[in-house]
This record gives sequence, C-alpha cells and structure tokens, in this order.
Amino acid sequence: MRKLLNFSIFFMLTLSSLSAQDKVFKFFNLKDGLPSNNIFKIRFDQKGFLWIAHDKGISRYDGNTFKNYNNPNQKSNVYTDLYIGPDNTVWMTNLGLQVYYIQNDEMKLFRSFDLKYPSISLRIAFLSNGNMLFNAQGGLVEINPKTKEEHTTFLGVPI
Repeated sequence: MRKLLNFSIFFMLTLSSLSAQDKVFKFFNLKDGLPSNNIFKIRFDQKGFLWIAHDKGISRYDGNTFKNYNNPNQKSNVYTDLYIGPDNTVWMTNLGLQVYYIQNDEMKLFRSFDLKYPSISLRIAFLSNGNMLFNAQGGLVEINPKTKEEHTTFLGVPI
C-alpha cells in the first residue's frame, strides 16, 4: 500500500511538472519603442495584438515592434480607457472626452463629449445588444455604434 501511495505521489508530481509551463515575462520601456512608461490600460485583441493606452496615446505591439497611433483632432494624448469590441474593433477614450476607434489601421474619431462633470474620465462598456455605454453628459449615454443613434439617461451626479 505504501509503495502504491509513493508511486501515486511521484506520478502526480511528474505529470504536474510536465504540464506546467514556465511563465515568460517581458518588460518594455522607451528603448523598446513604447512611447511612455505611464500605462493606463492593456488589452489583447482576437488577433493576438497587445494594445496599450498610455499618456502619450495608443500603441499596438505585434510581438516584435510597437506601432503608435494618433489623430490630428485629438484634444488630449492621454488615453485612459481601452476596449476591444465584440467585432474586434479597438475603442479608446482620452482625457479630451473623445472616443476613437481603429479602422483600416488608422485612428478615427467616433464622438466627442461635452461633459457637465469634466473631472470624470470617460469609460466604455458594451451591452448585450451591441450598443456602447459611456458615463457622459451627467449620466449614461447609450450609443448604437453603427447608426450613432443615442439615448441619455440623466443622473445629475458624477459617475
């Protein structure tokens, strides 16, 4: 019985060591092409790209190099939220209260908000119906990303 127990423990340890993978950590900095070390959000898209929102804009890492995105209409380079939509579209918000997305490898403006409470950073969420939800205009703004039809629920308090 004792031999069976010892063999069972040895067998389990052997299997666990075979299935365990070494974790690989890679640190990026300015020398690697990342424009800033002040990171706000990190997301992977369905193609395996790593997207990074930071205080100098948005960057995409393909496993070898960084590609940095900007738009001439940006009111701010500080991007505080980053979301990968259900259709793999990359969405982001900046401190200029603007919403951008990436299409055909270009950053495009979706919407600018004029917030009653400008100290709040703009956040993105997707609803089960495919619409986007933002904390804006003193409440919650629901927008259909295809038609840009919107509905605002006024809360009157910063959220």
